[in-house]
Amino acid sequence: MHSMWCTIYQLYEDGQRLPPEIAQANGAYGWLYMHSKLPGTGMPKNQAHLLPEPGAPPGINDVIEALNCCNLVAIDKGSMRLNGSRTYTQSFIRQAWICIPGEKNDAT
Repeated sequence: MHSMWCTIYQLYEDGQRLPPEIAQANGAYGWLYMHSKLPGTGMPKNQAHLLPEPGAPPGINDVIEALNCCNLVAIDKGSMRLNGSRTYTQSFIRQAWICIPGEKNDAT
């Protein structure tokens, strides 16, 4: 499990790449919580949640929709890129996040 305060910029909407100016205008701030195994059961599942505060239960009050099957693919200039998906029924909908760690005043 990994967690930190950060601002998240979603790079896709409904599987389509957003123009940079749209992605940059819609940052969401919160507590990034990532895990590679389900808490309690230990079943493998890479997932990232943006929570309103540390200790908030994942999946209940997420600031933005969770990133499923997520992988850290890049660290560059103080930011991280996570690739993954949103999953509805059996559909895979591409999603990626740029994560800028730090307190809200530092990230904006």
